[in-house]
Amino acid sequence: MIPVSILFDRNRTAFVWGSVFLFVLLLSLLLFLFVDNRQSQIVLFFPNYANHRLTGEERFVPRHSTESQGIETVVNELILGPEQLRHDRALARETTVRSLLVKGNTAYVDLSAGILFPTEAVALSFEESLQAIKRSIRFDFPSIKQVIITVEGQEPQSEVSANN
Repeated sequence: MIPVSILFDRNRTAFVWGSVFLFVLLLSLLLFLFVDNRQSQIVLFFPNYANHRLTGEERFVPRHSTESQGIETVVNELILGPEQLRHDRALARETTVRSLLVKGNTAYVDLSAGILFPTEAVALSFEESLQAIKRSIRFDFPSIKQVIITVEGQEPQSEVSANN
């Protein structure tokens, strides 16, 4: 039987490199399991270029500590517009979120008047734009059962179609 010290002297280089490899492997595994990447995946609904039906587009956005911050991020991402070429804009770029409140299972979203008078071509009517917001919020936040959207603090009473 060969003594361990002789085996260690012969394979010292292999032992060192094997130890380094094992250490890096364990370190990367621990980082993967315990470090939060602080991103979440959302789905936004934009009109399809071909038929203007709402279809989903996935995005990774920063994770937020509150539901209302997450919903505000969803609406702001809708305002930014689609990333994929097969989608058209759902909201006017001039739109801003004035305020957002979540109470129970209802989200209240107040938008600026920019949604009413888009300067660029928005593929959806005003009512369809509101549906895109509601569908995106309800899809990404299943606990939200109702979305109430106001414009400049007023709930729209009838369809306003400023972009047709």
